[in-house]
Amino acid sequence: VAPNLAHLRRTPPADNRVRDGIVALDGLLGYDLNRKTVGIVGTGRIGTVFAGIMKGFGCELLAFDPFPNDEMTKLGARYVDLRELFSSSDIIALHAPLTSDTYHLVNAATLSVVKPGVTIVNTSRGGLIDTEAAIDALKDGRLGYLGLDVYEEEHAVGFFEDQSASIIQDDTFARLLTFPNVLITAHQAFFTAEALQNIAETTNANLNAIEALKDGRIGYLGLDVYEEEDALGFFEDLSQDIIQDDTFARLLTFPNVLITAHQGFFTADALENIAETTIANLSAFENDGAPIHEVSADSVG
Repeated sequence: VAPNLAHLRRTPPADNRVRDGIVALDGLLGYDLNRKTVGIVGTGRIGTVFAGIMKGFGCELLAFDPFPNDEMTKLGARYVDLRELFSSSDIIALHAPLTSDTYHLVNAATLSVVKPGVTIVNTSRGGLIDTEAAIDALKDGRLGYLGLDVYEEEHAVGFFEDQSASIIQDDTFARLLTFPNVLITAHQAFFTAEALQNIAETTNANLNAIEALKDGRIGYLGLDVYEEEDALGFFEDLSQDIIQDDTFARLLTFPNVLITAHQGFFTADALENIAETTIANLSAFENDGAPIHEVSADSVG
């Protein structure tokens, strides 16, 4: 929501100009959200909350998701295919996970059918956008505004680090910074006092779980993950080993605790998707010398 509001009333340039003593309105003409068509790609929890906010502004809602939900329908959203969403929306908001199906969802083909001057905001995953195609669309006016809280190569660029004294090595990212109608933030959509408080409360709750099991405050605890699972040896046969983790060992003594070994992902469909992505990476490496979804040591360190 914030990147949309910043753009529609030209807030960043307006603030900069006033600080420079320029209080004229030239070049600051904004627009209203009311009656604009907003296309939402990905209607999970975050996408649905975003839809509710846009509904409050009086927007028409279009949606795309392989798994439609009733809450969106109650908000008045109409599920359409991607082509209709891209061609009919004034604003496109990306709230989808990055998968083999959504990789470079915004590309030269989809940008060829958008309304001239469309707004695209991505607060989800950088790989949803083919950045080179977006730059071409910015240059010819098809893309009127691009709001990014994520970037495909953000780890290499150094998101979450102070790069103010460094020379930008990523030419594509540097080119994005030259556009006056591009707003980039450093993956901070999650960074609110409330979100951090929720994280802290969840951590504290985990620490207190055993005491709560003992005194009956927790009647049942189901775990498919465990904080020290790597040290413990998840995905290995430990049936002949002595458990060194006292907390984990204590959990196993409760009859009302069920623990599985991080197998929530372990389905035939998920493994098929993993295999397809791996094969695509190998094929790309063979053809171009680089995988499609490159993961460096720095990005996981």
